[in-house]
Amino acid sequence: MDKLDFETVKSAALAHADGLLAEWLPSGRYDRHEYVALNPTRADKHAGSFRINVRKGSWADFATDDKGGDLVSLYAYLFGVSQGEACRAVAERLRIGNFPAADKQAFTATKKARNTWTPILPVDERYLASMPTSHHFKDKGRQNAERVSLYRDAQGRVLGAVMRFRHADGSKDDMPCTFCRDQHGNMMWRFRGFDEPRPLYGLEALAAKPDAPVLLVEGEKCKDAAAACADLSDYVAVSWAGGSNAWKKTDWQPLAGRRVVCWPDCDSQRRKLTKKDEAAGLTASDMPYLPADEQPGMAAMLGIAEQLAIMGCAVSFVRVPEAGVWPCGYDVADLLDDAAPPVSLQAALSDLRVYPFVDDNASFPAQPLQSDGADGTPDSNIADGGGGGVPPASTEDADDGGVLAWVLANVVRVDGKERFFCIPLAANWTKRELTNRLGKNGYAVLLAHPQFRNWSKVRTDTIKERHDAKIRAQDPIFQLDANRYVLIYGTTDVCDTKEMGYCGTDGRMPAAALRAALGADRYSAWEDNPNRLQVRVNDFGFFPDSPHGMARKDNVALSEEDRKDPEKLRKTLDIDEENFLSCVNIYDGLPFKQKNICELEKVNHYRDLIFGYESCRNILAAIELLCNHDVRITEWVLNWIAYRLRHPAVKQDTALVFASPVQGAGKSLIFATLLPKIFGRWAGVLGQSDMESQFSGVYENKLYIVYEEVNSPRKRFDLMGRLKNEITGEFIRIEKKGMDTVYQRNYIGFVYLSNYHSPVVPEQNDRRFCIVSPQHKMDEQFAAAVAAEIYDDNAVQDFVDFLYALPLLYTDDFGRRKTYHAHTHAPETDAKKAMKKWNAHPYEVYADDWQSGELGLPYIPCKLDDCFKVFNVWCVMVKEKGMSKERFKMALNHLNGIRVIRTAVEGSQKQVWLVVPPNIKKPDNMPMPRFYLHSADKFARAMSKQSWL
Repeated sequence: MDKLDFETVKSAALAHADGLLAEWLPSGRYDRHEYVALNPTRADKHAGSFRINVRKGSWADFATDDKGGDLVSLYAYLFGVSQGEACRAVAERLRIGNFPAADKQAFTATKKARNTWTPILPVDERYLASMPTSHHFKDKGRQNAERVSLYRDAQGRVLGAVMRFRHADGSKDDMPCTFCRDQHGNMMWRFRGFDEPRPLYGLEALAAKPDAPVLLVEGEKCKDAAAACADLSDYVAVSWAGGSNAWKKTDWQPLAGRRVVCWPDCDSQRRKLTKKDEAAGLTASDMPYLPADEQPGMAAMLGIAEQLAIMGCAVSFVRVPEAGVWPCGYDVADLLDDAAPPVSLQAALSDLRVYPFVDDNASFPAQPLQSDGADGTPDSNIADGGGGGVPPASTEDADDGGVLAWVLANVVRVDGKERFFCIPLAANWTKRELTNRLGKNGYAVLLAHPQFRNWSKVRTDTIKERHDAKIRAQDPIFQLDANRYVLIYGTTDVCDTKEMGYCGTDGRMPAAALRAALGADRYSAWEDNPNRLQVRVNDFGFFPDSPHGMARKDNVALSEEDRKDPEKLRKTLDIDEENFLSCVNIYDGLPFKQKNICELEKVNHYRDLIFGYESCRNILAAIELLCNHDVRITEWVLNWIAYRLRHPAVKQDTALVFASPVQGAGKSLIFATLLPKIFGRWAGVLGQSDMESQFSGVYENKLYIVYEEVNSPRKRFDLMGRLKNEITGEFIRIEKKGMDTVYQRNYIGFVYLSNYHSPVVPEQNDRRFCIVSPQHKMDEQFAAAVAAEIYDDNAVQDFVDFLYALPLLYTDDFGRRKTYHAHTHAPETDAKKAMKKWNAHPYEVYADDWQSGELGLPYIPCKLDDCFKVFNVWCVMVKEKGMSKERFKMALNHLNGIRVIRTAVEGSQKQVWLVVPPNIKKPDNMPMPRFYLHSADKFARAMSKQSWL
């Protein structure tokens, strides 16, 4: 090859940049004159930082600071060669030419998916120890919390916290902190707010004093100060999260029906300075104060008071002065901490203003003309002309006074607009409704009347909803719907409790499907019904240890007639005040239940029962054939099946493995046909692809899973960690495509069937797997007899009765009779030993061969060097992979009880490494080191006589 000129190659490469980059980085895209691609030398898969300038040839990865000035250096970087080798390779490629046309697709940047954190409410108390009390602010660095206000629910369980951070410049931040879970299942404390509606601060105190008046204050600091004040011990102090602008996001229902005293902050905010004001030479301090009802603290309290009044609360306000009288922001905490407060605590609480206000503050709404009932509607004893029934429409243009009086008492204006609400009818009226009764002049008089009330739309809508709910509550169809369809709270799904278990379904359906089934009107009536049942996600599902259906008080049973009576049905349900059911269980039992109870006495072995169950004798004979007629193993396998059947709510720590090259032994007939029939829809028959799949939705709501034809020798090592966790784990991961991962309590018993020598990898001290290798094939006549019994429900029922009669006793590895339970260790079978050896590491097989005498060397202490020398020769003979001496020493130590120790030679300072098998004891009249060395020399002499060494 001619001598290369680097500059010539570099220029030629730049002329063919598009073609070369398409070959080197085929996944790249063009961002104007830059080529953007994934960097193949990095492990991450985020494009955007690796760019090549196709005009100059320069390139850089801004994430790693790797860069170069030409395409030759880019080739060297991508393919890990020297500059000279890169120059030759690029030159050879340029001589070939014939570059395909470059596909210049534009680069589109994609944003990295952001974790979505969902608060977990309530959270276990033990997680409080890990709650952070500091936060890093972008402009102000890391700050420690000045105060931590812990939110709890009515039962005292932790919901989260709000932390106050005070900065050096005097500013402050209130940061909510909740315990959250992300879409990957990770859980940790995050500075994230409560989901709406937010909880009140002080719920546990409200529950502890159900009859005490409530002191509503603004902010956690004020609530804590009021709660700690002995003079306020007769009150329950509460507040809300987020300040004056967040009161609408709060759940005020816990205050319903109570006496509430509102203590707003005394704010002194002024009207905002406009550009016109600035042009006139005015400053912010020259602007007038906002009206009292527009100050943030008072405006928030007035909005809350309106909500509380609708909920039947008796609301009153502490008289705070006009803006500018007290210091700006002066609150109850400041008053309690002030050595010379502007007003005493007793005086502030003794002179309260009752809401709605009727005093000389014209900016607040006037008192209603008549007293309202608890639901906001007027008392029913108001006579016509002052309330009660609806008067006829007026035929005159002027009102006689009686109709006007009735309208003033029973009709209100909505949000100050020309729309109205008739309280007795709970109906929205238009302008026409009033002009028909009052006439045009009377209508004008009404609008100008000082006693014509103005209500918010929220209040009138609430009254209308309650009125409609009372009507629905008297309709039997709506009552049945309310007790039949249960909303799964936190989802958009509904459970039809009447269809649970029908045709193997759990009654769950999307709300849209229920709407289509009931019709829009009936569905809306169910959706708006305050007596509608609901259940939380964690309380709905598969619970084998609970009765089927909706939870009832003391497991009350209902007849079919009682189920048709909505009142009787509802009285038996275990529901709380918010109509939440404690549990909805879709598990309706197994298709085969115990019918015939065994009356034999002192049954100690399964063989004592066989002759009492003749109709399933071929099934029992097939199981014995699978276990190679080993009575001990057959009994253990039958105990495993019986325990799974009799204790569905208890998780067994073991699994069955039937693996043998012998085909036609009946593995699938028993475990993939008979047992799935016994466990019904709570069983699953899966294959190798299901085992290797990342999705595990097939495990949902299962008691029994059999993997048939497990046959992947390459994947079995990778899957063992997952399989062991599935066999013994308390919870199992349920991951479906396109859905969030959930965790369900694990009740599954696993069985693995295979024609491969080693479908699983048991550890040397394994206690999970009961491994059996069937050695006998069924003849055709016997297989047909077994299949006939499996498809005969009477024979299957007889087999189920046999399993219930089984005494659940087994013989352990030492010949002792013991009781079988969920945590009984699997027996050590010959098949299990062979499978361990099949999967064992070379050093493990070597240690076993030494111990069993197959090496022809005494099982006595020896020097590590001699033992390692024998191991290397043994590896060559048996075609196994060797290892370094240091790794051999570490692997051999504590293997099968072997110890590798360092000991001194008597009479010298030299030390040697010795390999000491188990059960080697020191003679009484001989020092330990000398005895070890004597044995080591004996091993070396025996080793020298071995011809294969």
